[in-house]
Amino acid sequence: DPQLTSLLRSLINKQATDEDVRKAARELDAYVEKNEAARKELARIASTVVNSGKLSNYGTAAAQKKLKEWEKKFGEKPKERKKEASGDEKQTDKKEGE
Repeated sequence: DPQLTSLLRSLINKQATDEDVRKAARELDAYVEKNEAARKELARIASTVVNSGKLSNYGTAAAQKKLKEWEKKFGEKPKERKKEASGDEKQTDKKEGE
């Protein structure tokens, strides 16, 4: 998604001011609110970056904080990840007691 990529580049620019980061974050939030595919991609990217052990390589402290927020907000929960890895993802669609 070229729009998502462009907005993320603005966010993680090492020369970005805190205001630049806030503006890019607002634009990203607005974009993913209206675009589910972009929201899922942002979740994947944020989770990858935050869990990579190299978060400090991505933007300023303000940008890193926002990436952590998105990872918590949109990222997969550990339980979901474990089920997918074991091939049990279909069970997550069943209601309890079925």
